[in-house]
Amino acid sequence: MPDTISGLLTAAADRDPDGIWLRTDEGTLSFAAAAGQVGRLAERLRETGVGRGDLVVLIARTTPPYLLCWLALAALGAITVPTDPVGTQAELAALVGQVEPRLTVDDEVIHPLVGDWRMVERDGRPPPTDVRPDDLAVLIPTSGTTGRSKLVMQTHRAYAMAGEGFPYWMELTAADRLMTSLPLFHINAPAYSVLGSLACGAGLVLLPRFSASGFLDSARAHGATEFKGLRIVCGYALSESPYGLIWRHGERPFGTLGAPRQHPTLGTVNEARVVDDELQLRNPTVTPGYWEMPTETASTVVDGWLPTGDLVTENADGTYTFVSRLKRCCAGVDRTCRPPRSRTRSSPTRTYARSRWWVSRRSCPRTR
Repeated sequence: MPDTISGLLTAAADRDPDGIWLRTDEGTLSFAAAAGQVGRLAERLRETGVGRGDLVVLIARTTPPYLLCWLALAALGAITVPTDPVGTQAELAALVGQVEPRLTVDDEVIHPLVGDWRMVERDGRPPPTDVRPDDLAVLIPTSGTTGRSKLVMQTHRAYAMAGEGFPYWMELTAADRLMTSLPLFHINAPAYSVLGSLACGAGLVLLPRFSASGFLDSARAHGATEFKGLRIVCGYALSESPYGLIWRHGERPFGTLGAPRQHPTLGTVNEARVVDDELQLRNPTVTPGYWEMPTETASTVVDGWLPTGDLVTENADGTYTFVSRLKRCCAGVDRTCRPPRSRTRSSPTRTYARSRWWVSRRSCPRTR
């Protein structure tokens, strides 16, 4: 079972080399061709001086060149620091000053570095490396909802387990075709859509941005026309833990965040508990901490338990219902606010209504 990011890509290329994996309006790549491109790009990055453990800031647009660059950095054992391409120059300068990267990959760097991403490298493979599952893969900038903005450290193991878990949670197979326009500088699209498609052999349609008016046109253009309904699946996760909560197969516990996500072959790996009304998680994907913030790390992750900052109620069926955020800005003053015990349920801000943006060759069950 692959336990690194490049391991998932290599396994997918070995399993179905000629199957089409990546689809965009500009072209396609098979699993083997994608692996070849990643191997070629990794060698180019190595020639620039990037190696194992080096930090690289990636201005992560949702396009094939940036996706392939992220996979190549992972194959090298480098640590990607993704950032929002629409961020300001001041924000980028602050991030660069904070992490002091070996390289910053922006639009001026990416195009000569990658070249024509559609070029087929049939015999190419990601380079063999000594990357280990617990090596850092990404530093994820947070929005600071649990305090001042931090860089969440995440490992190859966390990304690989998220990729293996996603098809199981969403009941995906190689016959499916995922379509995403979510940003690559968050954890969602890389961990779930990208690595989930590799784990189960599904296709991946990559849209550079979301368009409400063009969504169905894109779905038709890329073959996503055979779904017969929408199946709403509610999930919950954080950058600090891609294993959060999910609705169980065959259940529709509306109003809840679901039960703890588990692994398809390892079984029960994820625990949840409520301490002083706050949801806490413990599993192998919990962050090892925050980059160069030992005090915050020590106070956040204790004995492997991650306090999420979300207040919940635990239900008799093992699901959890969102109540409120623990930390709020009240009247301009940052303070902790707890609702009374006899609380009224509010809208779950971390509940994701996830429609099936992929070809499903099975009829989706109706929801009422």
